[in-house]
Amino acid sequence: MPTRFIRYAALVVALLGSSSIAFAQETVPDTRTDRWLTNPVGDATFQTYLEFFAYNKSLPFDVVVGETTTEQGIVRQHVTYQSTQQITVTAYLYRQESPTAGSRGGIIYLHGGRGAVLSSIAGAAETRLAGVALLHGGHFGLLVQSHRPAACPVNYVGRISPRPLLMMNTTSDTYFLPETTIRPWIRLARDPMEIHWTDTPHRFMSEEDRSTMLAWLRKR
Repeated sequence: MPTRFIRYAALVVALLGSSSIAFAQETVPDTRTDRWLTNPVGDATFQTYLEFFAYNKSLPFDVVVGETTTEQGIVRQHVTYQSTQQITVTAYLYRQESPTAGSRGGIIYLHGGRGAVLSSIAGAAETRLAGVALLHGGHFGLLVQSHRPAACPVNYVGRISPRPLLMMNTTSDTYFLPETTIRPWIRLARDPMEIHWTDTPHRFMSEEDRSTMLAWLRKR
């Protein structure tokens, strides 16, 4: 079950933020930039990046299912597996207690701390994903000074299309500054996409945010 879920998961939902991070708004102009904001890499260069995301099929997956709990008909399993040599991924797998007929889509939910950035990259590189939702993402975080082209989200976000994309951002973000790191990034996204703005702190989901996310998931 864990391997099938990971392989055929239908949606990526990313939460970007950390309960231990709080920033004051910058008082000086943000001059950080790179050339890919105005000229993302071409198809030939992008294809060379995909080898970074290829899973080594000769590497044992080594799935280990740990603690399992059941509450209100939902089973939660602690799962670990090997992604690359000596690198272990830890996750929780949620499923219905009672099996259902037919195949069902799944959701991969990435935690905060560059989560939306990583999901924009994964959404472009992994075409089996059916859609991508990015919560409070952007191009240059407040603590990021530079990055290589293969790790730059502007080289990926436009390649999520033709899969649907939901971008949820806040006009009060103090980690991803709206005018210099969010809006230039959003301009590179392509349809079909939905953009939702609220006036809440970074990493905070309002009731409006939750309603928007749930409606998008139901539709997709």
